[in-house]
Amino acid sequence: MTARPHPVRRRRRSVVAALVALAVAAAVAAAPGSAAAAPLTVTDASLRWRFNPEVQGTSPFGECNYLSAGRSDGSEASYRASEGDVTIEKAGGAPTWATKCELDDQRRTDQELIWTGGTGTVDPDTGEVTLAFEGAASVVFYGGLLPFTIVDPVITVDAEGNGSMVATMEGFASSLDDPHTKTPIDPVPGVVVADVRDVDSANDTGFVARPEFGGVRYDADTSIAAPQVRTTTGWGSWPVSFVDFHMVTGLSSYWYTSGGAFDAKKPPLPFQITYEGIGEPLPQETTTTTATTSSTTTTAAPAVTTSTSTPSTSGSGSGPSTTVAPGSSSIVYRTVGGSTADGGTTPTTGAPTRSAVATTSRTGALAWSVPADGVLAPSGDELGPIAVADTRDGRGWTMVGRVWGATAGWTPKLLREGAGTELGHLVVGDLSRPSVLALAPDGHPSGWSTVAADLEVADGEGPITVTVTAIS
Repeated sequence: MTARPHPVRRRRRSVVAALVALAVAAAVAAAPGSAAAAPLTVTDASLRWRFNPEVQGTSPFGECNYLSAGRSDGSEASYRASEGDVTIEKAGGAPTWATKCELDDQRRTDQELIWTGGTGTVDPDTGEVTLAFEGAASVVFYGGLLPFTIVDPVITVDAEGNGSMVATMEGFASSLDDPHTKTPIDPVPGVVVADVRDVDSANDTGFVARPEFGGVRYDADTSIAAPQVRTTTGWGSWPVSFVDFHMVTGLSSYWYTSGGAFDAKKPPLPFQITYEGIGEPLPQETTTTTATTSSTTTTAAPAVTTSTSTPSTSGSGSGPSTTVAPGSSSIVYRTVGGSTADGGTTPTTGAPTRSAVATTSRTGALAWSVPADGVLAPSGDELGPIAVADTRDGRGWTMVGRVWGATAGWTPKLLREGAGTELGHLVVGDLSRPSVLALAPDGHPSGWSTVAADLEVADGEGPITVTVTAIS
């Protein structure tokens, strides 16, 4: 009779085989190079960012928009090229208050915000990133009138490559309607400064990310800001909480498409994260806008600069032009829709002249300028603000305006008193003839002021063109 194995012994052999298999599997898992890399602890990450093309350009008041380390109130005393872990680099070097507005051959200030000392974790396999930076950096618009500050940004990216830059925002409650008054805003934590998508962060060196803009919707409170325009190519917005913050600073429509000639300068530029040390600067990007161009000629002494404003040739035809006689300067502000006064056609929203216009003499200059984003609100209810600076020997000047293509009236207003500026007169429904917007008499003190006007334009009329001329 043949003996059969004892059933208990068979089970013991199975258990032993299973234990051996587990031991082999554990040994393989523990072999060098076979395991997933552990998340990296980062202690000296850097962030480089030029913000956006608008920050890299000049402001309508003739000064530049600029970056400053630390908390800036827009004054020279608060300007810093470096503070703590925040540094501002300009054209590869350190800027000063005197050099911060110098332009390159593309009329860019070439400023870059550099944040160092970032700490957190990075998973080189999954691409998950959490980095925190300490310190403050300021962005200053209008040559110092409208500063705001980003404090302690935190950058996160998930395994799908999506993430954000979140920070505390500080600044001042102001607006272009009242640019000379600044009221500090309580810090606002948790503001999303940038959203990013499809970031390639699954490595141990760093990444470059272009923040989202195109197709991002922003529903503006149209009682205090222009509505978002979603009919142009590339329309979009910065994150909602970021734009909400600027509803208080007065810079809201600088962060979403509003139909102005400089919408192309609003999208954010890419930022660079390096996990150790400071990365190399990113290549500069060129932005094309539909702004009008200005040509200038100079006559015999006493020198007088005259400017002819001609809308850009891009778009569906040419708009009206204004030829200026010696001794005066003129800007055609904006044409809205349809046919122009001289029979041409323009796009729905025309383009304002960006550059300042100046009348100069041996003893100083009369300069005036308008915002880059259009001088008529989309509803057609505001003209300006217009910054006027006069450093001459007290010679007077007069600024007159006229509306073409619509029945209109205005109420002039003085947003910033200075340089002896006086307001023109209320006009009810008859701006078809030149009317005085503002003036300064002979013998006025030097300085600057800001003027504007509330417009009343009849509904249902054709395209309008507003022309303002300064005579001195």
